[in-house]
Amino acid sequence: MALLRRLREWVPRFELLFPHPTPQVEKRHETAIKHLERWLVRPNKSDHAIPHDIRSAVAVMHKSVENLRASRELLPPDDFAVRLVVDTNALLDEPDLAAYVP
Repeated sequence: MALLRRLREWVPRFELLFPHPTPQVEKRHETAIKHLERWLVRPNKSDHAIPHDIRSAVAVMHKSVENLRASRELLPPDDFAVRLVVDTNALLDEPDLAAYVP
């Protein structure tokens, strides 16, 4: 259940990286995510897509994860090595945003 919760929290953040995916990319993401969720929820007790042995199941699961991981190659390179998100508490102490530039 903890893994399912983590997956469901992660998916919207992952989808923010691809606001306008091509139909092919969207289908690849959707297929992999649905596969991971279906195996965690197991709504159909007689799902024949789930292998009978752990080793085969892990291999199939890794393929779905790798499909999602491969999408990193589609993202543009990040020009910033470090990103700073100023906390509201810090803004109370120092409201001048220029102080955070360095």
